[in-house]
Amino acid sequence: MVRRNAALSLVRFADRSGHDVIAGMLQPYTMAAPRSGTLVTRLKPDDVINPGTLVAHITVAGESAEVRSEVPGTIRQWAVPDGSPVQLGQFILIIEPGPEMVWESLRALYLIGEESDLSLVERYTRGVTAMPAQIQQQATLTAKAISARENK
Repeated sequence: MVRRNAALSLVRFADRSGHDVIAGMLQPYTMAAPRSGTLVTRLKPDDVINPGTLVAHITVAGESAEVRSEVPGTIRQWAVPDGSPVQLGQFILIIEPGPEMVWESLRALYLIGEESDLSLVERYTRGVTAMPAQIQQQATLTAKAISARENK
């Protein structure tokens, strides 16, 4: 979250150095297991989460460690079934970006977006389930701004 917020702040100064972080905010986030053990899920697909939300536990020999979300969004799917063994660093969860992150990313890409970002932006021009209408409108404006810059 700190990297995301810093990248967004740099746009105010016409600094493009956070571009890749900003573009990544439009893509699903994959969460890795913070330790090895048995995964005990707490939430289900379509649940909305925030940074710090407890999404699961990983247990080893009766001891449990919390697994908390690092980003806001909506749980798309668990990559590992509840009760399965996981290894440190193993991909366990896909999180769809939250509307606030998408909104801020689109606004930033309006100013610093590149042609290579159009495929990410255009996903939102068609409308995405559970996203407010303003996201679709901003995505359309962002795609037009990027195209206009690239066609100069």
